[in-house]
Amino acid sequence: MNKVILLGNLGADPEPIQNSKNLPIVKMRLATTERWKDQERTEWHSLKAFGKTAEYCMRNLRKGCKIMIEGKIKSDSYEKDGIKRKTYEVIIDTVQNVVKSPNSQAHYNSQGYEGTSVNVPQQMNQPEMSLENAFESAWK
Repeated sequence: MNKVILLGNLGADPEPIQNSKNLPIVKMRLATTERWKDQERTEWHSLKAFGKTAEYCMRNLRKGCKIMIEGKIKSDSYEKDGIKRKTYEVIIDTVQNVVKSPNSQAHYNSQGYEGTSVNVPQQMNQPEMSLENAFESAWK
């Protein structure tokens, strides 16, 4: 099973990604912080959202928002300057704005009611292509 749950703060506004299918895609950076005794450590995570989830993120999330996401880890490898490298990102399945801001809007989620989280079924999120094909075209 490939599942990750993260709670943290956005490091910047969601950034739309251009693609040939005009599919809504955004990338984001999330900071999670662990604290123990008198120490703390912050990790930065790369996130990507597609379709209705991406639209929700663009409308409702901004730098500094505290969000909780559920998703899956996707790895990619490439070569730069003769060195093989590997990157990881989290593909968002659901996102929740934990601290509702005064200007956040209600939206649709897969259960058909309004709230502060969004979980869109694959067939609604990717009407003209499979989710796997959407991922492949987004990474090219």
